[in-house]
Amino acid sequence: MSGACGATNMAEQLELFVQMAAAPPPKKNLVSSEAFTTAECETDISLAKLADWEEMESELYAEDDAVIDANFQRYKAMWDEEKQLDEELDTLRAQLKQDKAYNHRENQAHQQKVKKLQQTLQKVKKEDASRKKASESQVGKMKEQLQDEKEELTQKLEQARDLNKRLKQKLDAPALIESKETTKRLKSDLHTLNLALSDEASKAKLLVQEFEANSAIQRVRHIEVEQLTQQLETLQKKLDTLRATASKRAQKIRDMSRQRDEMLEKKDDEKEFVRALRCKHKVARTKFEDLQGIARTTTTLSKSTRSSKVASSKSDENQV
Repeated sequence: MSGACGATNMAEQLELFVQMAAAPPPKKNLVSSEAFTTAECETDISLAKLADWEEMESELYAEDDAVIDANFQRYKAMWDEEKQLDEELDTLRAQLKQDKAYNHRENQAHQQKVKKLQQTLQKVKKEDASRKKASESQVGKMKEQLQDEKEELTQKLEQARDLNKRLKQKLDAPALIESKETTKRLKSDLHTLNLALSDEASKAKLLVQEFEANSAIQRVRHIEVEQLTQQLETLQKKLDTLRATASKRAQKIRDMSRQRDEMLEKKDDEKEFVRALRCKHKVARTKFEDLQGIARTTTTLSKSTRSSKVASSKSDENQV
């Protein structure tokens, strides 16, 4: 009867322990301690059971400490990784800032150089156009002048031939002496005209040479323009390369920022999990301490009840 009562009482205690673990912690009073005793049989919590509870508590603490240590190590690794990511992000930002400043300076220098080259090119084109126009105009004028002088000399030559014919016809005339003087004068005029024609031809030759020299200068300027154009294309390619590099680095920084945000979200979730675990651990520890207090109170009551019963039985025996 005593064994069955003890087993029943143990089952009731376990069921009560489960209910108390699920319910809010009870107040420490004598009414709640009566849940561990019945009217039929007596029971107290032994030292072995308390030792088992303490062992359970130590195991719970050990498991919680292990979980907390594991979470701490994981958080520490996450923190170190986040710190490293922050350092890399700061380095990339500083490098991107330097690259942007360098690109800005290079771009301004390139733009100034391009502007100067374009101004030089426009100036050269204007000078070449003006020189070409002046040369063409001067050559045209010289051609017209030479053509006029040629026509004039041709007319004078025809006149001289006609005059020569007339002089030949008058060779037998009495005015032969006058004809000879006129012939000498005409020959002198013809020689003068030939010299003038030679001078004009040399001038025309000089103009042609100057025109050819201007054409050579124009070809040299055209080669310089092509070289400047190639330099501009090279600078534009370099600028495009720098822009592509800056874009890649900016994309890498955005990826690093996104990874960092994900790590922070994960870290917040882990912190929330640890906070909930600590709350559960605190509640379980409070309930366990309450159960220990109830067990001590029950043990004290059981001892006092047992001593009072022994005293009453002794008094009954004395009365008998």
